[in-house]
Amino acid sequence: MLENTITHEQAVAFAADEQQHLAKLRKRAEIKTAGDTDSILGTTADCAQLLLLHFSKLIVALESANSLADVRAAALPFKSLATQFVNDVDAGEVVITSSIKTEQTVMADIGVRATHVSRVLAP
Repeated sequence: MLENTITHEQAVAFAADEQQHLAKLRKRAEIKTAGDTDSILGTTADCAQLLLLHFSKLIVALESANSLADVRAAALPFKSLATQFVNDVDAGEVVITSSIKTEQTVMADIGVRATHVSRVLAP
């Protein structure tokens, strides 16, 4: 009798896992048509920096806000960019990955990766 034999159920589960893995690899290959890794990373960095800049401006302005008018004025510099982006998403002209993957999945992915990296970096 062979020690490396598996049951039919194990073979079916393995085949299903392998199919999921291959599907993921195919999707990743398709994603690469959006741009090379450096371009995608650059776009991600641009996004993060743009959000950080405008969020920081908002926080600085809100710190001295004394009225609702001040709060609205603090949000004004980014309003046209944000409005255009929301309109583009609502119209289907821009599709964001979280609308496909679901926001819950994206947040879970962020948590898993952040935790993993943090554990690697921890002394």
